[in-house]
Amino acid sequence: MSFNNQDNAQNAAVAPGSDTDSVSSLSSHIADMHLGGSSSPAKQSSIASDEEGDITIIKDTSVAGEGEDEEGQVPFYDKFGAPVNEDTLPENFASWPEYLLFCKQGPKLKIRLAVLDEMGEAVCHRKIDYSKKMLCDHSDYFRGLYRTGLGMREFSVGYLDLDDVNVVHFERLVMLISSGHPEAPHNIGPSWTTLSDLLQCSFLCDRLAMDRIGGWIKKMMNDYMQEMGNWSARYHHDVIAHPNAGLEEKHRDRVLDVADAYQNSIRYEDEKLPVQSHRYVSFLITACPRVLLAEMVDEFPPQLIVALTKEMLVPTI
Repeated sequence: MSFNNQDNAQNAAVAPGSDTDSVSSLSSHIADMHLGGSSSPAKQSSIASDEEGDITIIKDTSVAGEGEDEEGQVPFYDKFGAPVNEDTLPENFASWPEYLLFCKQGPKLKIRLAVLDEMGEAVCHRKIDYSKKMLCDHSDYFRGLYRTGLGMREFSVGYLDLDDVNVVHFERLVMLISSGHPEAPHNIGPSWTTLSDLLQCSFLCDRLAMDRIGGWIKKMMNDYMQEMGNWSARYHHDVIAHPNAGLEEKHRDRVLDVADAYQNSIRYEDEKLPVQSHRYVSFLITACPRVLLAEMVDEFPPQLIVALTKEMLVPTI
């Protein structure tokens, strides 16, 4: 069993038929960036599908019913008292919430991402606005795009095409960046899919040259495995001493999460992985409740069963 199905269910939730914020085109954002202006407030609008099955998001420039408190962009100052701009480093903002607000009101980059079905196949694509500053602050890939002018195609079509990237995975990555710190609370998914979710974010970090965020993810995955060192005691409390079918199912899901992360890791085995595949094997042997491990071993991929067997047969010196 793989938790990719859960991602695909979340993908289905963003398929055509929902409402979303309207946004301006990439070219108008670039113009605003140079002129010091900002796009007008967006309001909810329906989404129409174009001929390619994309979800097209159109900006409504005739925003009605604005109150007197609509006064444009909020001014921000850095920790030294100087006005901030697009080049101000994140750590120089007076506070992290102010950095996030500045990113929200600044120029946007529209990105085309894939919406997957339960089989992992792209059923359509969705174009979504993301903060240009946040992406460039944390990614050499996006900084490089802006240094080279995004290329003729991006200027002509008005968006960056990442049509092979799962929209749910990209959203999780943006949420991690927004958290501001590897030890900050995050809400990228259920706690029992932590390793799989973080690993998918790690793959995107590698692709988009987000080395700092990749370091956060490595710490978060290792911290999670360390915190689960008392897994057996938790299982005994939740399932043996105080039988709870719901909690038992969550423990089973955690085991499958480790198996899923292992299987995805061996496909991309290299030194850049946040957790090497053998760590998942050791984690199951040392932390997972033995009774639970014995019950679920038949659901593991063959490579993991072999690795577990070899590890458990190694004599202790």
